[in-house]
Amino acid sequence: MRIQKNTPVKLKTFLGTVNAPNDVEISENYWKLIGQSGTVIDDQLLDKGKVLILFKRNLDELGLENHNPIKNTLRISKSDLELDRLEIYNQKLNKEISKRTSYMNNTKWYKVFSELRNKNLFFNTAQIKLLISDNTYKFSFDESENFNEKGFGDSGSGPFDFKEIEWILIERQYEIERSNRTEKLQPIIISQPINEIEKALNSIGQLEYEIDEDEYKLYGYK
Repeated sequence: MRIQKNTPVKLKTFLGTVNAPNDVEISENYWKLIGQSGTVIDDQLLDKGKVLILFKRNLDELGLENHNPIKNTLRISKSDLELDRLEIYNQKLNKEISKRTSYMNNTKWYKVFSELRNKNLFFNTAQIKLLISDNTYKFSFDESENFNEKGFGDSGSGPFDFKEIEWILIERQYEIERSNRTEKLQPIIISQPINEIEKALNSIGQLEYEIDEDEYKLYGYK
């Protein structure tokens, strides 16, 4: 992505370096902003190698001089910037959320996983689809899973927020393949408690889901 107007960015260096000179004035030590996020608000400066960045951080709080008419802005060389990929992701996510019908929120998802944990209704194999990904990921839920009121700190598919979940699909059964050297053995069939999961989750409120003889699918969005 090009660094142009409205692009979320981070300051990676200032004047091409990560360390301030020893003789720099305290009010001019803009190296304090390295790692801080902002947005390009003007990419048509006379100096084409620079853009005007509006920083999220208040320059006054850092004791830095505001030289521009718009507070908390600096003219920054493009070479000193990198894309703020997390902010770009969140913008895409929020745009997609605005186009969907939402059936869940943080409170509901937290209740879902808390109820499953309280009832010892764990599952080893499921699929999870995140809203702005074309892929599905393997997802499991057991006593060790780390989640809070906003999402999972870590899981088999990595950390994610509840608001990212498009759906979760839990299969009633799955197979574990076995072999003895070159001989292929009969696989082990493992059952998962989707009927009990349905009953437990129905007790916490109305949810959007589908269930049949093969799987239970819980929707965050449609």
